[in-house]
Parts: sequence; structure tokens; C-alpha cells
Amino acid sequence: MNRVLGRWDSVAISIGIVIGAGIFRVPSEVVPHIASPVWILIAWMLGGLYSFIGSLCYAELATRFPDTGGDYVFLRECYGKLTAFLFAWSELLITRTGSVAAIALMFGEFAVKFLPYHAKTGEWEVKTLAVSVIMALSACNLLGLKTGSRLQNALTSLKILAISFVIIVGLLL
Repeated sequence: MNRVLGRWDSVAISIGIVIGAGIFRVPSEVVPHIASPVWILIAWMLGGLYSFIGSLCYAELATRFPDTGGDYVFLRECYGKLTAFLFAWSELLITRTGSVAAIALMFGEFAVKFLPYHAKTGEWEVKTLAVSVIMALSACNLLGLKTGSRLQNALTSLKILAISFVIIVGLLL
């Protein structure tokens, strides 16, 4: 297979995964359980450090096993074909689909707040928006890897801008 993704594409995927749910949803669940703002910042820094270490591990694995297939290749080389096969099917049927659904629902919950009639929106509207987003992103990916990576890069750039805005406003206020 041809290599279509470049270095920034790979970095954007990693950043997009970390920022996706880890930044915009998890803090609202964690912060009430942490007593001090200092500990909140320490928790964020540790989370960032763990994510960075994980990215370095994937970079090392990708250098060692440069075949197409990512996790599947790494598991195949380490534990054999059966483990890699079972992992791939569990990812397809359970893990990835569940995480995509969760992130789409999170997006729907945030997005309906920007609608002018959001006070009247309910669970049905959130789910409809989530399904629509999944269908739109799937259609974009069907157009090709390059089109999907361009969209990923744009969305990751927006996430970086959003988190930068939050940080700057937090520092100024």
C-alpha cells in the first residue's frame, strides 16, 4: 500500500484522539473530586505526560514494524496471528464503534447548546445530531484517505485553537 499520510497527519491523529474526549469532557467529571487547583493542573500534566509517552511508544513500534496496519501489525508480530485477528474484530465490532458513538454523543450534547432553541432540545435531537455527524465523517472517509486526513487536520487545528483560547482566557482572568 502507498504511504499517503505524512508526519503532520500522524501527529494530528494523536492530538485529535487526546484532545477529543480527554480535554473537553473528562475535566467536568474529574474536577469536583479534586480539592485544589494545583492538583487539577498536576493531573492534567500527568495525563499529558502519559499521552506523550504513549505516542513515543507508538512511534517506536511504527519504526520497528513499518507495515500498514498499526496495532494489528504490532500484536501480530508480538503475540501471533490469532491474537491480532481477534483484536482487529473486537476493534471493528466493539471498541472503535463504541468510542465513535460516545464522542459523537458528546459532540451532540455540546453542539445543541449552540442552537437557538437549545432549551427545547432533548435526547432525540442529540442522538440525531450524533448519527448525522458519524454519517458525514464516514462519507468523507469514503472519499479517500487524503480527504479524510485533511478533515482530521482541520478538526485537530480547531481543537488546538479552542484549547489555546481556554488557556489564554484562563490565564487572563
